[in-house]
Amino acid sequence: MSAKRYVVVGGGMAGTTAAETIRARDPEADITLLSEEAHPLYSRVRLPSYAAGELPREKVMMRSAEDYKAKNIRFLSSERVVALDSARKEIQTASGKAIPYDKALIASGGRPASWLALDSEAQKRSFRLQTINDAERLRDFFAAHPAGRALVAGGGFIALELAELFHKRNFIVTLLMREKQFWDGRWERPEDTLRLARMWDTNGIAVNYGETVISAERTPDGVRVRTSAGNAYEADCVAAGIGIERNLGFLQAEATENGAL
Repeated sequence: MSAKRYVVVGGGMAGTTAAETIRARDPEADITLLSEEAHPLYSRVRLPSYAAGELPREKVMMRSAEDYKAKNIRFLSSERVVALDSARKEIQTASGKAIPYDKALIASGGRPASWLALDSEAQKRSFRLQTINDAERLRDFFAAHPAGRALVAGGGFIALELAELFHKRNFIVTLLMREKQFWDGRWERPEDTLRLARMWDTNGIAVNYGETVISAERTPDGVRVRTSAGNAYEADCVAAGIGIERNLGFLQAEATENGAL
């Protein structure tokens, strides 16, 4: 009897744990782990500290190529899944690979939510904090800019981490939130929201409520941002922490064909 073929889509914590759990339970299984990123598993929780220069890269990485080889897990990096064909039991990638499976597990996570369409010059001063590549762009920026002014769009955890990160690196930070208060409607006591706002203000992070960034353009010294409130802000850079979108686009054709959409 041939070994059962497992394909796991997603090289993050969930996907890597799934692949390793399958190996522990089925020593003979044929396991392929697909990752859209070029790197093995790393800690996203440690990315702010890595971007701030507080941790070396090796403290962020959680697996190496050798770790996958030791467990006989076929790790394919930089492979974006574009389609899943359940009738043929095949997963297709953007590079042209067609990978057959007996069982497939989807742990593809998410990517930063779509933001502004920026030209190449403005993109050089625009940052996100979702991947290790994002963190390394920030490290390089901080190495060239030991201080300055930063604009951060968003009011969730990633935006707050970005605001704190820039503050640590001696930047004057302005946080632009579309909500009227922190985590609007999620606090039992209104005074808790005020307490959090005062904490940020005390630490030198200005918060402007009810403003959505609608454009960003490069200036000779940095970037200029315009908001829905009609305001314009200039800074050395802008960063966005506005949530994520699920990486499930490759399932759309499959769902349509089977009547799920």
